[in-house]
Amino acid sequence: MKGNAPISRIYSMGQAAADPDPLATNARTERMRRDSWREHKLVIVRMSELPEPLRAAMAKWAETQWGRGS
Repeated sequence: MKGNAPISRIYSMGQAAADPDPLATNARTERMRRDSWREHKLVIVRMSELPEPLRAAMAKWAETQWGRGS
């Protein structure tokens, strides 16, 4: 027999990996946000969650500090 033995295709026929549960992912994110506030007084918010006047001010400040975001 020359070369490598073929690998059985049975391994590719198994059950596909399940997609992560978006609710579980969201719960983990919210728990991290809550814990960061409680432990470090650090607030983590998405820009879309901020009211408009604060959003614009924070965007300007962040761009000055760290450069333009994506």
